[in-house]
Amino acid sequence: MRPGDIVVVKRTVGAFHDTGLDDQLRRRGVASVVLAGLVTTMGVESTARAASDHGYEVEFVADAMSGFTADEHDFTVERIFPRFGEVRNAADYE
Repeated sequence: MRPGDIVVVKRTVGAFHDTGLDDQLRRRGVASVVLAGLVTTMGVESTARAASDHGYEVEFVADAMSGFTADEHDFTVERIFPRFGEVRNAADYE
């Protein structure tokens, strides 16, 4: 961790519900979020939907997440995520 990092303790699948994340991001003037993690079809997708509902621009780092199965992951990355934001790979951030 670095100074200024926001720590979010999730108690549900998504990172926004009952965590204060939205308030923390708004205080800092954040307008977009970059998502990665586990599980593509659960935590990442739930967080993406909530981020979109809250008005954030969403980016996905497809090769920095994984699903229960490759088929589920691929379907979500190729068909669902583009409806919410830009799908990229980690190399795009170097």
